[in-house]
Amino acid sequence: MDATTVALCQLNVNDGYPSTTFGLEGTLYGSNGTDQTLDLIDPCTCEVTTIGPTNFGSIPGITANGVEAETLFGLSVSADILLTLSTVNGAGTEIGPLGVDFHYSGTSWSADIQGLYAINDLTDSLYTLDLFTGEATEIATIDTQFDSVGIDWHIATHELYACTNFGGGSRLYSIDVDDGTSTLIGNLPHNCNNLAAPWTPVACVDDVPFP
Repeated sequence: MDATTVALCQLNVNDGYPSTTFGLEGTLYGSNGTDQTLDLIDPCTCEVTTIGPTNFGSIPGITANGVEAETLFGLSVSADILLTLSTVNGAGTEIGPLGVDFHYSGTSWSADIQGLYAINDLTDSLYTLDLFTGEATEIATIDTQFDSVGIDWHIATHELYACTNFGGGSRLYSIDVDDGTSTLIGNLPHNCNNLAAPWTPVACVDDVPFP
């Protein structure tokens, strides 16, 4: 594995998406930070369909929900709370406070722990998030510094991956969830504040012609 990138399509919008995620069924969702909505994104054509407003502003951390159908988890850093987001109308519902000040951040569902991982750039630490109270528990200090945060647990490798642009230039890492050790995979050609891997086969993603 390396950090080679291939463009799938070009988004025909100027909106910012601080977070995207694949639902467990393979649908790609985007947290639209400009319009403050949850959007549906076709990963093969980049066609965007607005689902609805989150009612919690910009949500920089969204991820699959392995507990409740037709919802995603979302992490609001402006309010420092964990949410669920409806994939039917986009509306957010507060679960509870994180109990920690999060700045740039991301979160990811992990089937291995049946729960959520999150990274906070203020502490350069890895957390788990309580699915029922929202409370963040630090489990490891990561041995590399973060500015922007992209994070995703991969179902095929059972590893946690993260990206950041701290110190200039973007890099992709694997993160040891037990002790926070980071392993550099490679440099990325663009700023990175988001990672998203599908849970089920997605033709245009699976068929990417990597060089």
